[in-house]
Amino acid sequence: MERRSWEQILNRAIAKEQEAFSNYRALAKWVDNPGGKQMLSELAEEERRHKEILEGWKEGKMRGKPPSSLPDSRLLVEGRDFKVDKDLTPEEAVRLAIREEERAFSFYQDLSRGLEEGETKILSERLAGEEKKHRLRLEALLGSQIFQEM
Repeated sequence: MERRSWEQILNRAIAKEQEAFSNYRALAKWVDNPGGKQMLSELAEEERRHKEILEGWKEGKMRGKPPSSLPDSRLLVEGRDFKVDKDLTPEEAVRLAIREEERAFSFYQDLSRGLEEGETKILSERLAGEEKKHRLRLEALLGSQIFQEM
């Protein structure tokens, strides 16, 4: 399996967080239901915050030694980037977002395993937990009355 530099890994993770932010904002604009709109806007804001954290990490604002490289993770190699557009049904868009959240969760878990104990390891574990919560919220949305009204 190919190994990537720390900078390549962070650049890809930053791009994926930006993609998630943009997609949740687009979905929030698409949805008429106030509850669904609020949830998607909250997810967008959380993804924007993740991007900022990663950018700070890249700039050396985090204490802790980054790994010299890590094996490719699902975030880096699986699937394609996607953009929410009107060609997707709301269900398709949410299912794609769930898949992306699963990939982000796996990435941060893989990252955590490659880090030494310290602030960066704790942060990557926290980000994994947040991505897992995002997936659970999206899964709940699929089964909710809110989604039926989208």
